[in-house]
Amino acid sequence: MSDLLIEKKHMDMMKYAVNKINQLPKKERVLADMMRDRMYRAWELIGQQQWRKDRLPILKELDICVNSLKRLVRLANDMALFQGSPDESGNTKTYHVWSGMLVEEGKIIGAMMNQNRKS
Repeated sequence: MSDLLIEKKHMDMMKYAVNKINQLPKKERVLADMMRDRMYRAWELIGQQQWRKDRLPILKELDICVNSLKRLVRLANDMALFQGSPDESGNTKTYHVWSGMLVEEGKIIGAMMNQNRKS
């Protein structure tokens, strides 16, 4: 069940993120490329973990990838690269939505890791 859930959540996040990454200024191409790389690497790991018997190492790498992407999104927000006016905390709606998606993915990955440790 959680295999399909993480795949669906990540696909939804990718659909949202692709447009946001493409809207980043051209001078921040390296940051955009790093975000895109982490996003697609996580997608690859999600596919790999479905077919492996020992999933824990892949799930750990997936967790690292998602956390790295979350840090890059935070960096882009702190550098005011997302379009839209910031709220009173200085965060944009894009940051709240995207970060929320990544936090939700992290929780699912954590649950999968705990389940894998028990079995």
